[in-house]
Amino acid sequence: MVGKFLCVAATETQGSRQQLRCDLGNKFPASIGGFRLRIDLNKFRQYWSKKMKLHVNTKGHIIHAFVNKHFIGSQYAVNGVYEFVFEQTTKMRKGHNYIALLSSTNGLANYGAYFDLQRAGSDGGPINLIGYGNATINLTSNTWTYKIGLNGEDEKLFLPSQQHSIKWFSSHLPINRPLIWYKVTEGNDALVLDLQDMGKGYAWVNGHSIGRYWPSFIADDEGCGPCDYRHEYDSNRCRTDCGKPSQRWYHVPRYFTTKGPNTLILFEEFGGDISKISLQKVSSVATTF
Repeated sequence: MVGKFLCVAATETQGSRQQLRCDLGNKFPASIGGFRLRIDLNKFRQYWSKKMKLHVNTKGHIIHAFVNKHFIGSQYAVNGVYEFVFEQTTKMRKGHNYIALLSSTNGLANYGAYFDLQRAGSDGGPINLIGYGNATINLTSNTWTYKIGLNGEDEKLFLPSQQHSIKWFSSHLPINRPLIWYKVTEGNDALVLDLQDMGKGYAWVNGHSIGRYWPSFIADDEGCGPCDYRHEYDSNRCRTDCGKPSQRWYHVPRYFTTKGPNTLILFEEFGGDISKISLQKVSSVATTF
């Protein structure tokens, strides 16, 4: 069964349509820390231009950047190299401007010498704003404010009892939009979710976390071929699905569901197309070796 989603304000199911409510507010998840800064560019008039470049050195794992409440881009570490540079051209106003950097981690080291001292995020920078004539404004030592986690997580939007605590807008269905909450009311069956067209985020069913999803992380194109186990063991032997999402299907245990309506909450970090999510009834789960 493929779900056809509509962005509506109603809580009940109308006919056979599944209802979706989308939080378009500024709701930021637990592994995300936000840095915010207000800068007065009147103090740097000789550097100002309509388009300036934001340059951020980060220790990973993921960074999202906003200027004057507008999303300007994201970047994540690849091949285990967590220290990288995010650089993006953006429009700046004369006078006061607001910069927000959201750093997301995908697990932290839990073994090895001094693992608790390993750093992640935009710790230490430098963070620069590059303007007219490549003149550089160093923002690293400015007064930044800091927040851990998401407002939506603090408000427990993933719990059925808390989903009426905020206003869920009923405008057109947003797709490929980062940092957004979705709510879906489905039927009475246990579900398997096909999230192939989503980016990266977190999912809850009736308040129970089913974990993080990241189907936009694509497996390497190379390494797949004819399978033959009659050789010395090699972890790269008999690979499949090269060039495809490394994650796609997510099982929802039956005991997460209820006899009444079941509610799916998604926090989408990168942006995806929720209209293409498939919701399928689980009849059995088995593995054949």
